[in-house]
Amino acid sequence: MKRHLVRDLMTGMVPSVRPGDTLARLFDLMETRHVRHVAVVDRPRGLVGLVAHGDLMRHAVAIMEDMSLAPRRDHLETMKVAEIMTTAVLTIEPERDAFEAAELMVERGIGCLPVVEGEVLIGLLTESDFVRWEAGQAHPAAAQR
Repeated sequence: MKRHLVRDLMTGMVPSVRPGDTLARLFDLMETRHVRHVAVVDRPRGLVGLVAHGDLMRHAVAIMEDMSLAPRRDHLETMKVAEIMTTAVLTIEPERDAFEAAELMVERGIGCLPVVEGEVLIGLLTESDFVRWEAGQAHPAAAQR
């Protein structure tokens, strides 16, 4: 059986925001890029946090249930990513075995692992990457690596 590395499966084009960005910007990024996980960086590719779509829904949208659409958008413009991001982020190195990464994700109940080399964010490994792998489909970004 061929050994696959995290590098072989990860998504290399990492959508990211900064801690001071608004939740409106985060929401727009998730919607336009069709992603459920966004890295939070403090400098080019310097990981400081992670936001999952569920975090955004839980912390921002849920408190606005009784608001009409326009006030909801205004509210998202006032809240910052730093208010909802997870800062204790588990990461993984690109040369680690993909099976070990999958086990770690299942054990911890997480859907995404940021992939780092040293302190530099180089990709994200998500549940979707494993589904693509199992389906025998190459990742769209694989050709760019």
